[in-house]
Amino acid sequence: ARSVSRIWRGGFRARCTRTSAVPSKVSSDDSAVVERFTKSLVVLSLLTAVYFEGRLAAGEWDPLLQLIAAAFVTGALLAHFDPAFAPRLVLFFTYLAPVVFRATLDFFHYPFLLIWIAALIGLMVASPGALRWSVPRRWAFPVILWALTIACVWPLIVLREYDYTLLTRGDDGAGTISSGFLPGAASMWVMDVAVGHLVGLLWFDWLFHRYASNRLDTFAREVLVPLGAAALVGCAFGIYQGLFDLTFLSAGLWPAMQRAAGSLVDANASGMIAALWSAAVIALAACLRTRGWQWWAAAAAIVCWGGLWVSGSRTALLAGTIGLAFSVYHGIGTSASPIRRARGIAAAAVLVAVVILALAKAPSLSQTPIARVAGSLPAPTARGLLAFSKELWNRNLYGAAGTRMIADFPFSGVGVGSFHTIVPDYTVLMTGVRLPPDNAQNWFRHQIAELGLLGSVGWMIWVALFAVFLARTRGTDDRRLPAGAVKGGLVALALASLVGMPSQNLAVTVTFWTFAFWYVLLVAPSELFKADRSTLSSRSWMVMIVLLASHMALTVYTGRHNLRVPQRAVRFGWPYAYGLSPPEGSAGREFRWTSGKAVAVIPVEKPWLRITVWADRPDLARHPVHARVTVAGRGVIDEELRDTTPLVREVRLPDGPKQVLIETRTSPTWRPAPNALGGETQDRGLAIAWTFIDGPAAKGR
Repeated sequence: ARSVSRIWRGGFRARCTRTSAVPSKVSSDDSAVVERFTKSLVVLSLLTAVYFEGRLAAGEWDPLLQLIAAAFVTGALLAHFDPAFAPRLVLFFTYLAPVVFRATLDFFHYPFLLIWIAALIGLMVASPGALRWSVPRRWAFPVILWALTIACVWPLIVLREYDYTLLTRGDDGAGTISSGFLPGAASMWVMDVAVGHLVGLLWFDWLFHRYASNRLDTFAREVLVPLGAAALVGCAFGIYQGLFDLTFLSAGLWPAMQRAAGSLVDANASGMIAALWSAAVIALAACLRTRGWQWWAAAAAIVCWGGLWVSGSRTALLAGTIGLAFSVYHGIGTSASPIRRARGIAAAAVLVAVVILALAKAPSLSQTPIARVAGSLPAPTARGLLAFSKELWNRNLYGAAGTRMIADFPFSGVGVGSFHTIVPDYTVLMTGVRLPPDNAQNWFRHQIAELGLLGSVGWMIWVALFAVFLARTRGTDDRRLPAGAVKGGLVALALASLVGMPSQNLAVTVTFWTFAFWYVLLVAPSELFKADRSTLSSRSWMVMIVLLASHMALTVYTGRHNLRVPQRAVRFGWPYAYGLSPPEGSAGREFRWTSGKAVAVIPVEKPWLRITVWADRPDLARHPVHARVTVAGRGVIDEELRDTTPLVREVRLPDGPKQVLIETRTSPTWRPAPNALGGETQDRGLAIAWTFIDGPAAKGR
């Protein structure tokens, strides 16, 4: 706090004083302190998300938390004692960890990847000086803002899903939310999405920290070679599935869809990795320049195309084609004559056509991308093309639901990792059909829907700046081919993200950030890698703080109002309750016991509601109970109960909603003696009963 205050004062003095020597020094020193603080905050947030996601998922696999901790320590120790071997070992499992878990445990669940993630985090944080931002200054502001936004907001979303109370823990059957998930399941996905964002951003920053001095050869051998080797192994595994047994170490619906799930146990993700590396293996071979590298590159590219083909992924086919086109275009060279370049492009096109035709005719159990593309093509009419374009944008209502969320919450968004939880409600609201959870079918729309415009400032600025950087730069001399191939992969992934969300998979995310750094290393001038590359001005830090505080405030506000889980239950029409005992009967009246805080969303039957509450504490005269009851957000009861006489209130319900929210807060609560209720150990607040009536018929006490 003192550092932030000094930055503010130093920046103010720098603007108001002609002699800026002292303020600039103070501002620079304090900026370094704030850099370390913000980087530490992001790392701590990431570790917290990994811990709590692992804790929630440990019910499926008991040793998960212990293995996560062991992997983190192992990654850190390896990075400390052998910094060259550590990335090789950890990165080799980037594309293979899912199938290893599938083979070892006979099933795979996404939180199991936290073991590999923990090793990667240990690798990143153990390096000396790793707790200061290393990304170049031109991208430091958006990258740090993006990371801080995710790091600070995801805990608010988790608290919102638990309705800001620990009573709705995900193992007690209470507080079930819209899609049938318990709060624990929804929170696991929120944390998993946050982990994906933060791991990718910290990985990009760490690559600058370790390989920023144009150490292309070291980067290639320590990072690219293990990743490329793992990609080839994964593609070979997918080819085996596609040719011989689609069910071999697969999962989910992929075998029924006649698609090879590959080593990522996900046909879409495996296909995208194969597509990205189909051009990247050529770039890697060109960087290493080993003897006969052209032949090795061609063979590796064919293996990647085979893995792409058996995945049946249409977006992977698009990405692979774009990457190959970039490789061919830049591989021919600028010095070639127009006729020679045209012949080269034509020859490459014929070769690709022959390979695709051969793959199409080859015996395979899997459905090919070409067949899937052909099955989705529109009728060759104006009406058919219009319907196709609309469907491409709306994508089975998921895109339309994302657009509706943006319209409802343009600045705050629905919350990081919350699209999957909320989208079934929106599809019911729009068409009456509840679709299963999925993404917005467009990465950019998905981020705006979840983070809002305020929370998207960081990634929007970075995307714009990096797109300009891609457009204005290219490799020269012997770096022209690898730079072109890597650029093709980045462009391909960006275009694929317009009609899908491949980077929802963490392996694709890590690959993207690795390729982004690779391209920078191939084309950027040396001055980009100066030692003070990420130092920001005091004004930049203050703008960042204002944007972050504004987004967090809006997130809290919407989380307390329209996006609060009980309010969503009222709006979208599904049951929700916690803090209430099962119904009991007394004197012909059904009632429930409440805890200190209780919530119930119930269907409206009549225009009026009669609420009856009483307390059963044995010492009410000496310890009265303060009872507060609200109905549809309106205070109905706010009194102290000093005896057991029931308190009755009647309230007219608002017109329109088919559900009504009842909330109670009681203090103090008490715990009945075990021998009185057969072992009852839950705290009690009030007894509450409600009845729908046509009109007022009774007066309160």
